[in-house]
Amino acid sequence: MNSFFNSRNYFQKKGHKILFSSLKKFKPEIILLGHVNLSDEIIKNIKDICPDAKILAWYVDPPEMHRLERYKKLEEYIDILFMTTGGETLKKLKSNFKKIPKFAFFPNPTDESMDFHRSFDNDRYEYDVMYCGSDSRYKNRSSFLEKVIELTPSLRWFVAGSLGKPKVYGAKYYNILASTQFGINISKFSPNEFHLYSSDRISQLTGNGVLNFNQTFPGISKLFNSNEIIKFRDADDLASLLNYYHANQDEARKIAKAGFERAHRSYSAKRITKYLLESISENFSEDYEWMEEVYK
Repeated sequence: MNSFFNSRNYFQKKGHKILFSSLKKFKPEIILLGHVNLSDEIIKNIKDICPDAKILAWYVDPPEMHRLERYKKLEEYIDILFMTTGGETLKKLKSNFKKIPKFAFFPNPTDESMDFHRSFDNDRYEYDVMYCGSDSRYKNRSSFLEKVIELTPSLRWFVAGSLGKPKVYGAKYYNILASTQFGINISKFSPNEFHLYSSDRISQLTGNGVLNFNQTFPGISKLFNSNEIIKFRDADDLASLLNYYHANQDEARKIAKAGFERAHRSYSAKRITKYLLESISENFSEDYEWMEEVYK
C-alpha cells in the first residue's frame, strides 16, 4: 500500500474501522489470521468484540524464529497456529510459544480454480524445464542453477527471478506452467532440514501437471511418493534425473499425472480448509494423512 503523504496510516486506520464494524455486525465464531502484524491494541479489540470466537492463524514461510515474532505478540489470543512445517521442527517451535495451545501442520493447498492445467497431456512443450524463484538473497541458487543448466545442454530452460532474468507473476506464470514439462522446486536452504517444509511451488507444479523435481527434505515421502514426484539431493543428481526423464517421456508423463492426481485428491483447498475447521474440535470427518502432526 502506498505510503505517499502518510496514506498507509490513513488506510490502516480506515481498515481497522471497517474490520471492527464488520465484526460487530457478523459476530464470527472463527477468525483466521494470515501473515499479519497486529498490535496488542487491535487484537484486544477483536477479542473484546468477539470474546467466544476461535482465532486460527496460518503461516507458510520458512520456519525461522525471527519470522515468527509476529505470532509471539499474539500468542495469548491464538487457539491454533497452522504451519507448512511438521515433525521435530514444529515440535521445537511449539516449545517457544507456551501460550498457544496447539501447533499443527497443514500441507500447501492446491486450488482447482487456478491449478487446472494438465501439462502431462501436452503433445509439445515450449520449454523442457522451468525454475521461478529469486536468487538476489540466495547466491547459492545462482551457482546451483548454472551448474544444472551446464549439465543439461539439450534441454530448453525457462528461468525467472534468477540469473538476471525478470520475475513473472499471475497469468504469465500459469501460462509457463501450462507449457513446460519439468519444474524445479528448491527452498532457500541447502540442504533443507526442516521437516515437511517446502515452498508452495510444490503445489503449483504438481497441481498443474508439471513433473516436479523437488529438493529432498525430511518427511517428503509422507507428502508425495517416488511415483508422484522426483526427489533430488544436489545439482549433479538433479541434472542426471532431468536428462533421464527427458529421454524417457512415457515414464515422465506417468509420474507427472500421478503427482497431479495426488495433489488434487489429498491437498485440494477444500479438503485442507475442512481440516483446518475440524481441528478446532478435533472431531475429524476422515483420516487425514498428516493429522498426527499436532503438538500441544
